Amino acid sequence: MIVSGPELQSAISSMTEMGFERDLVMKAMKASYNNPDRAVEYLMNVSFQPLPPLVKLMNREISQRLKDLVVRLK
Repeated sequence: MIVSGPELQSAISSMTEMGFERDLVMKAMKASYNNPDRAVEYLMNVSFQPLPPLVKLMNREISQRLKDLVVRLK
């Protein structure tokens, strides 16, 4: 169920009343395309914390190695 307008504001209020920080609620709503049920699942199960620099570096390295491998396989 996707919500907008007053229903959206009500859903946001409900989640903040559950104890979730408003900025995290907004991120979860955006990630869930304004589906409150899915947003609550995200809030309970997904970390919205930024990745540490080392993890970002590792992700870039892995991505580059995969690209190199694909090129070699062609």
